[in-house]
Amino acid sequence: MSLPTRLKIDVRDQWAKEDCDLQIRFQEIYKVVGFRVDCSPDWPLLWTELKAFFPDPSAFIPYVRSIVVMWSRLLCDLLQDDKNEVWVEQVLDGVSKTSSVKIRLGIGRAELPATTWANLGFQILLPRAAPRPLSESSGGINVGLLACFEPPQGALDNTITAGQVPDDSWADVGAEMVTGQSSTPVAQTKASAGTPPVHVKLLPDVDSLQRPEDLMLKPPYQLAIRSKTAFSTITIECSHPPTLKVIEGYLKKWTKREFNNINQPPAARLTLSESPFGLGTSYSVLEIEIEQYSRYILTPTFFVSFVQNALGYSMTYEDGIYWAFRRDAEFRTG
Repeated sequence: MSLPTRLKIDVRDQWAKEDCDLQIRFQEIYKVVGFRVDCSPDWPLLWTELKAFFPDPSAFIPYVRSIVVMWSRLLCDLLQDDKNEVWVEQVLDGVSKTSSVKIRLGIGRAELPATTWANLGFQILLPRAAPRPLSESSGGINVGLLACFEPPQGALDNTITAGQVPDDSWADVGAEMVTGQSSTPVAQTKASAGTPPVHVKLLPDVDSLQRPEDLMLKPPYQLAIRSKTAFSTITIECSHPPTLKVIEGYLKKWTKREFNNINQPPAARLTLSESPFGLGTSYSVLEIEIEQYSRYILTPTFFVSFVQNALGYSMTYEDGIYWAFRRDAEFRTG
């Protein structure tokens, strides 16, 4: 594999040049830890894996460089934060074994850049996807850096993926759900045997609590559906971010097109809103809107059925424009 000449020039001018912003960041890491950075990416491999997402090749090197620049800045910030004393010792112990700060670039399966510690060095995993705003990546990089020395804990056991969602077997939803005439609470389901209720007798110390994005992976999971504007907007709120990602992924897969529009946009606009809490990127709200002048009508019955039959949530309340759900059993993969 060879790298196009245009990209070789970009590597020389935007990556390896001593006064470029990346090399300046590497010098800052050296000043903090006392060891120089060793980072020599396999550019032909990275380009082969990602070129499909860069119709303009001139954007490729700047994209990779911008991620590594931000990663380096965040690393320096964490290393100089007194609250991370134990983690800093782990970093120093790791880099001292090779007398360098090794940084390797690879390709990951996540939608945003990720960080791991392997083979006595950091590994930055670039997403096999189109570039996204850097602002969406900083939280995940922080979390990845702080967690890279922790032993694997099967974090994927707490998530579900779009491939797990069945395509059919929808149950009928009673007409009273959309009439607005009923406001009777539905009995909550009992907690499963494997998820006993948590009894908190004393208020915990703030510093002893897990980060919000970790707490949200634990049941019970709460979900709410709101019909905001008649037949045009549905809002889904959920305490379990992976649930929202699955709903969004499923809807993206099956959304029709507006063929009456010359641009043929998707009939429904899907907007995930990021939670303002935590270090990582996690989502708390999904808004579904029908395009203006659409010939389609957006009703809540589909979503009410979906979260019960496909995702296993149980309804706890409904009043015609608002539906509340709860799931006590923990989501697991495999």
